[in-house]
Amino acid sequence: MKLCTLILVSFVILGCNAGPLETSPCPRLFVYEDTTTYPDRWYGIMTLLSDSDLTGTWIRIIFDKPILQLGNWYGEVVKRSPVDYLIKNPTYNLKAHTPKVVRFFVRYNPNTTPPKLQGFRLNAKVMCPEDLVTTTPTTTTEHLFTSKDESALVTDGTIQEVTTAASNQPNLISTDDATPKPFTSEHHSLFLSHHTEPDTEACGVTNFSPKENLSQQVAQPGEYPWHVALYYTKDITIAYLCGASLISKQHLITVAHCVVKGSTQRAVNSDRLVAYLGKYYLKHWAHEGTQTRYISHVIPHPDYKPSTNRNDIALIKMYKPAIFTDVVRPVCLWNNNLKDKVGTVIGWGFDESGKIEEKLMHVEMTVQTDDICNTSITNYTSRFGNEKAYCANFIDDTIECVGDSGGGMVFRTSEDSGSVWHLKGLISVSVVLQKQLKCGPQQFVVFTDVSKYEEWIKEMMLL
Repeated sequence: MKLCTLILVSFVILGCNAGPLETSPCPRLFVYEDTTTYPDRWYGIMTLLSDSDLTGTWIRIIFDKPILQLGNWYGEVVKRSPVDYLIKNPTYNLKAHTPKVVRFFVRYNPNTTPPKLQGFRLNAKVMCPEDLVTTTPTTTTEHLFTSKDESALVTDGTIQEVTTAASNQPNLISTDDATPKPFTSEHHSLFLSHHTEPDTEACGVTNFSPKENLSQQVAQPGEYPWHVALYYTKDITIAYLCGASLISKQHLITVAHCVVKGSTQRAVNSDRLVAYLGKYYLKHWAHEGTQTRYISHVIPHPDYKPSTNRNDIALIKMYKPAIFTDVVRPVCLWNNNLKDKVGTVIGWGFDESGKIEEKLMHVEMTVQTDDICNTSITNYTSRFGNEKAYCANFIDDTIECVGDSGGGMVFRTSEDSGSVWHLKGLISVSVVLQKQLKCGPQQFVVFTDVSKYEEWIKEMMLL
């Protein structure tokens, strides 16, 4: 999806007891309205203007201190934290070069200094702060959307949240039509949103019984319950495409080059993809515990570069949530405190003849320094960059080249609750893509570093 370029405006906040609080950090982004109607809030104007058509808009707003409530007349409000809010309207189609005004207000404790807007993102792209520009605000006549009122009642030391209904604040709604309109229209009904978090219940844990007489590289059913087989369908055919990892009840993560059209940045049609969770035998369709899920959204990273595989990462949302079982469970995202260099790579892989394996495989690999990557992989820095990718090599010579595109590299840690697996990397360039079918210490694989995309992943999971 091509992201838009916004033209927005700067602004000045008026405090409840003083003059202008501070000029805007966002030239061409916002205007703070010059009003003192309410002593516990300020109003702001946002003007959106895209150089291409947009299907749905997601605006993430960051403040320098906690606020009590965020309200607007444009889209649903999701509170991510006391200083981090999302305004989303997935059904609004913003036409290219057609401005859209978004008016909002911020409520705060009038006995403290007003909170300041620090910045915002549009569809995961940072748009603010910028240099200062001044313009004149406009007005809006749409229905009000608010977050939960975070004013507190204190009883015996316990803070209780209070939700404010629209009927308690009639002056906050300005509309030319008293009849509520559907969400997809220009006039919206009032609702209160609640804070939600991505579902990572019991991530990174397994519950399987080891079996004897398995090959060293053959995994066991349920050993890596987050690993997913992604298939591509066309007409009456279906073919294995790539690996992926389950990171919540409804989200998978894989590499972008698996889910874009050819050498472009455009996502494939979501109805072409099918995910098989808990899959162990690649060609057996009736294996016990496997869950079939169809795809509702395919979201490649907006800065993915097909020519170099930079930012090779994508999020996939399933129509129906997964049911957690012994063979279907999510993996934890990477913990930056982990220092291990040897991790486990999962996938079906290929043998020396190029034939794909039937049973799920695993192999240990060692994360290498940038110096070793640059001396072992042609044009490593210029192609992949050093900041958001890393390379690893096989520890020993192997018969099977484990590791399909999109498969994960995971690390196990010992915690109070037991062993927990964390996802660090996604296979971006495997030995097969390098036209090699032999795997050993001299063969290197390039991984997308998942830890560098944590904010983007969490933001996309809210869409």
